[in-house]
Amino acid sequence: MFPTSIRATAQGFVYNGGRAIAAIAPALIGYLANQHGVGSGLLATAGFFALAGLIVLLFLPETKGAELT
Repeated sequence: MFPTSIRATAQGFVYNGGRAIAAIAPALIGYLANQHGVGSGLLATAGFFALAGLIVLLFLPETKGAELT
């Protein structure tokens, strides 16, 4: 999906940006588990990851068979 000249850099940036955002999950689970129980912490975190998957599904175009530049 990225132009060839920046493909490796862009993929690394996006991958590690996602890891940095996902690093918040353990702290969020701990906080919510302390306040409302473990189930609510896990449910909230799973909801955020499901939302991220839905955003990817809805907004990224299909590139199967397409010519990538």
